[in-house]
Amino acid sequence: MEFVRLTHLNDVGPLAAAARTEGFNFLDRLVLEWNEGTNRFDTDDKALFGAYAGGELVGTAGLTHQRPGVGRVRRVYVNPAFRRRGIARRLMAEVLRFAEGKYDELVLFTDTERAAKMYERLGFVPESSEGPDHATHRLRLGP
Repeated sequence: MEFVRLTHLNDVGPLAAAARTEGFNFLDRLVLEWNEGTNRFDTDDKALFGAYAGGELVGTAGLTHQRPGVGRVRRVYVNPAFRRRGIARRLMAEVLRFAEGKYDELVLFTDTERAAKMYERLGFVPESSEGPDHATHRLRLGP
């Protein structure tokens, strides 16, 4: 398994198709925003990471700027055939490493119980999504 910072989306098609079959369209939005140039995860405060198995992109996880001091975790997805192998956890480790020194806290939104449990195991705390960040989970970074 290889974990890299993505600089292109040439390999995302099959992964986006897998997400679509589960009713998730956020990888399609990723491609749309990337192609429009509205979000390419290519600034000092943004990053998109990918997990490759045998040359196939099998997972993604990204981080964008939400507001001063707050980063937003987004576009986290692992192909169902590759789940339960720690891939999402490894991708999130890349996100957390990238966030160090850039953000005081991270927020995210999820509407799946399985993802919520994974984020909570990583230290994210559940919160009401009605707040200013429209987040279901928050993680305080640093001391």
